[in-house]
Amino acid sequence: MEKIRALWQKYREPLTYLIFGGLTTMVNIGAFMALSAWTGLTTGAANAIALALSILFAYVTNRIWVFESRQTGWAAVKELGMFVACRLATGVLDELIVVGGVDLLGPRLAGSVDAQLWALAVKVFANVLVIIANYVFSKLIIFRKPK
Repeated sequence: MEKIRALWQKYREPLTYLIFGGLTTMVNIGAFMALSAWTGLTTGAANAIALALSILFAYVTNRIWVFESRQTGWAAVKELGMFVACRLATGVLDELIVVGGVDLLGPRLAGSVDAQLWALAVKVFANVLVIIANYVFSKLIIFRKPK
């Protein structure tokens, strides 16, 4: 049990990032797939709404459980601003991959593959790249520990 506790202490931050990153990805992909399937929204609009929902979820979970931020007042507002700015930057990457992959490449490459299955595959691919970029931004810019 002590070894498990020591490993948890050593790797708590990346492990909690993976856990909450996975949950954030589920929020993002779930919202995108639901909005794509059940509304008349375009791919871009459905993806933008899904991104907004996942950014809110990610900020709360990253602030409280992953990076354990204790910022208050203006510093907390600045932290939120940096978080949203960085997530919007990676959101642009996500939007380009999803819209390009689903709307532009999908009809040419997917052929007889189910459109929803293709959209899911593209969204998962985009999320892998975005998760890596988001961790780097979070670790090095947003929630960095003071020296």
